[in-house]
Parts: sequence; C-alpha cells; structure tokens
Amino acid sequence: MIDLNLFEEEFVFIFQPDCILLKDIDDELFNYDYIGAKCGNVTNQSTFTINGGLSLRRRTTMIEIWKSLSP
Repeated sequence: MIDLNLFEEEFVFIFQPDCILLKDIDDELFNYDYIGAKCGNVTNQSTFTINGGLSLRRRTTMIEIWKSLSP
C-alpha cells in the first residue's frame, strides 16, 4: 500500500538528473495544480504519455486523481 501522507508539503517539485533549471520558479505558478510537460489524454490510453522529468505538482490534487483511477 502506498502511504499517501509520505509528503506533508502542499507541492512536490520533481527534478530528475537530466533536467536543467535556468530561472527561478515564479510564485504565480503555485496557483496551478500541475506545471510540467503535457500529459496527454487519459481517456485514450493509446496516446497517453507522461513526461515527469521536471514538474511542480499540488500533492492533494495528485492524490485525488490517483484515487479516481481504476486499477
């Protein structure tokens, strides 16, 4: 079972080693649930892609999405 409370912070910044960050993160970006590469269309599994190398995600929204997905 995944511990959904592993992170207490409201935002999780995912930064993989193959990324380059060239400027500061603007405070305005914290108004969004997800900042990162396009994730595709979850209703069409044949074209669904995720590029999570660099993203800023609101933890509570990501948990809601995860809970809504069927196994």
